[in-house]
Amino acid sequence: MQVVVGGGVVGLSTAYFLLRAGADVTVLTEREPGEGASAVNAGWIAPSLSGPVPGPGVLSGSLRWLLRADSPFYVRPRLDPGFLRWLLAFRAHCNARAYAAGLDAIAELNRRTLGLYDELRADGLSFDEHRTGLVMAYRHARDADHDIAESGWLGRYGLPEPVPGRPRDLEPALGDDIQGAYFLPVDRHVDPGTLTAALADAIRRRGGRILTGTRVLRVEPDRATSSVPAGGTGVTVIGEKDRWPAEAVVVAAGAWTPAVLGASRRHIPIIGGKGYALDFAPAPVALRQALYLHDNRVAGSPYDGRLRLSGTMELTGLDMSVSKRRVTAIARAAARSLRDWPPDATPFRVSAGLRPLTPDGLPVIGAVPGAPGVWVASGHSMLGVTLGPSTGEALASAMTGRPAGVLRPFDPRRFS
Repeated sequence: MQVVVGGGVVGLSTAYFLLRAGADVTVLTEREPGEGASAVNAGWIAPSLSGPVPGPGVLSGSLRWLLRADSPFYVRPRLDPGFLRWLLAFRAHCNARAYAAGLDAIAELNRRTLGLYDELRADGLSFDEHRTGLVMAYRHARDADHDIAESGWLGRYGLPEPVPGRPRDLEPALGDDIQGAYFLPVDRHVDPGTLTAALADAIRRRGGRILTGTRVLRVEPDRATSSVPAGGTGVTVIGEKDRWPAEAVVVAAGAWTPAVLGASRRHIPIIGGKGYALDFAPAPVALRQALYLHDNRVAGSPYDGRLRLSGTMELTGLDMSVSKRRVTAIARAAARSLRDWPPDATPFRVSAGLRPLTPDGLPVIGAVPGAPGVWVASGHSMLGVTLGPSTGEALASAMTGRPAGVLRPFDPRRFS
């Protein structure tokens, strides 16, 4: 039996592709599938926006935000040696060379992204998907021009170039403070709740098991044991109440991945970056497609009669509390940049989730060094929906003995 710990997009995708490869799979999740970070993200399938978080100018551009509790980026000061090491490693990757290498690695993994989403539909999965592209909106036209000029890498990976245009031609709902914009035609967005529900249903239809309400404490590689074929090496998954023997375990527990990995966690420097989602119904304004307000780092995802605003990055540890200041700042950004935003617009739901962040901005996908039978799929930052299926397919290939060279840059051993 193969066990997947984690019921988000990445974990469910991995379980699905393991089942397609013929494995016997059980998914362990503390909450219902899709809850957590997968439930509160923007739902974007965005190969065109898949660069790593650290890059040239990231630190200098964020300094003005670091200690402001209502800014798009906030770091809670704390004397935690592990967190300080993470910050120093992050700083070391904020350069052009590391960014270019990370961009290439993620782009290679993304080559299958759109095709895999099409395959999921062909396999009978039904989820709310919108193929209307994305509009990137800027207060200053020069900033839009700069980002367009930096997008030359798209053509190398078969992605169309950004389409510049007048902001209100691209998105009529934009207000007068937006002076620059461009359109990304190939990108899509989904309702992440319908995506995870569809994956969970498909896993069950293929004979997989999903056990909810199971809090996993850690995984422990075994020596010789009768619980796996031929008494070979296996893994025991230890929960609060039960234990599950397995041939192999995939830890896809998001920001909680290091804790679940236990003794191996020193090799996997993942922290949580909190983001918020504000859901409105009916939608206060009608957007034609997904929209990113660049200056405030706020994403807008329109669904049928609904609107989701997503944003912020808080480095505050494993803290799931909701900051009213953050919520107000996200709503204020929409009110300032969108025409006819109602002054009394109130979200019917406000939620927070922790994005799993690595210091080099790349996911961690592969076998955990020194822990036979333990695999990891985490650290996808804001790309869980984008990279979930491609991660699941490639990892299932590696676990079943087939080549998966695309995963080499994401190998956990890079942190050993």
